[in-house]
Amino acid sequence: MASFREFGEAFFSLFYPSLCAACAADLRRGEQVLCLRCILYLPQTDHFQRIENPVRLLFAGKVGIRSAAALFYFSKGEKVQQLAHLLKYGGRMDVGEFTGRMIGEQVVRSSSMQDVQAVVPVPLHLDRLRKRGYNQAACISAGISEASGILHLPDALIRLRASDTQTRKQRFDRYQNVDGIFQVRDPATVAGKHILLVDDVITTGSTLIAAVEALREVPKVEVSVVAMAAAR
Repeated sequence: MASFREFGEAFFSLFYPSLCAACAADLRRGEQVLCLRCILYLPQTDHFQRIENPVRLLFAGKVGIRSAAALFYFSKGEKVQQLAHLLKYGGRMDVGEFTGRMIGEQVVRSSSMQDVQAVVPVPLHLDRLRKRGYNQAACISAGISEASGILHLPDALIRLRASDTQTRKQRFDRYQNVDGIFQVRDPATVAGKHILLVDDVITTGSTLIAAVEALREVPKVEVSVVAMAAAR
């Protein structure tokens, strides 16, 4: 018997052709989510090969991390923004899982991330999770785990309260907005591990800094950070 998810995917395909999530071109046989052209030409970063990269520098002097990277560069009005929007608001969990697998392939080749022991997504507050139906960061982290074989801990972090939208806040206000909002559910599950913390899009890094701080309260935890995209 087909699973509920398989039924949903079949129902979706009845009404929507198989189109590339980035450019809306017809997907050819063997292509999934992204066409080969977009995989080749979307603005991928070199962060996984370069430890001192712009995303890593966002955290310098603020919180201690091992390394940081994003798969794509994010620019308003471009194809990567379309991907992020479909994942976050369009119900396209497959976008997160697919790009997560792309990240996972990079992680296992990265000298600074090869010893990661668990993948943890930045959580949504329960009210927002109920409204959206899924956590977009957890879709990405599931794909990373699938491609890399690294343990997936989707519920390791708890979001204690909902935060206001960060879009129009000044930098200092963004940090205040997320200060102390995360907590580790069971410290024993992450103690002594190198954790890969996952989000969808990195802008100022304030949300991730708060999540890193919560994880680092647990003894002997090291944290690296990845995202599907980061602003240039």
